[in-house]
Amino acid sequence: MAGFIYTVYVLVIVQKVYEYRQSRSNERWLRDRGGRESRGRVHHWLFGLQILFYSAILAELQIGGLEHVNAFWLSIILTAFIGRFWCMHARGKFWNHKHIVVPRVLVIKTGPYKFMRYPDYLLTAVELVAIPLFFGAYVSFVLFLLLHGVLTIVRLPGEQSLRKA
Repeated sequence: MAGFIYTVYVLVIVQKVYEYRQSRSNERWLRDRGGRESRGRVHHWLFGLQILFYSAILAELQIGGLEHVNAFWLSIILTAFIGRFWCMHARGKFWNHKHIVVPRVLVIKTGPYKFMRYPDYLLTAVELVAIPLFFGAYVSFVLFLLLHGVLTIVRLPGEQSLRKA
């Protein structure tokens, strides 16, 4: 069972590394087209927080172990990953972890963006709940949900003001 648990952990990390690499590639493309970023320093805090999040989960997993697999939380994680890939596909080269706006480009309203303005934020919230609960990392769950919430509250007004500019 432990092998399966660690395999899931590694797959989560691989998916996050893929996201990061795609985001960096898209960032260069967007900046080459005059893209501007809002609140760039918050992004670095969010990135650092994500590294600490997965490190804390691994530490809790090492300390407490995990006796069984919770299929419910695993299905939620997989659903969130599918949603993330849907967001990435819908926005194409415009998908990015940072909030970069290219002048004279309309807001993309395809895929999940037809239904809500920030589906990535919903998916992040789902991951912040499902991933630590799947691994039984309850301290990480509470701590990082609160910390990420604070940084999101700081980030959103900047994104709104840049969109209006």
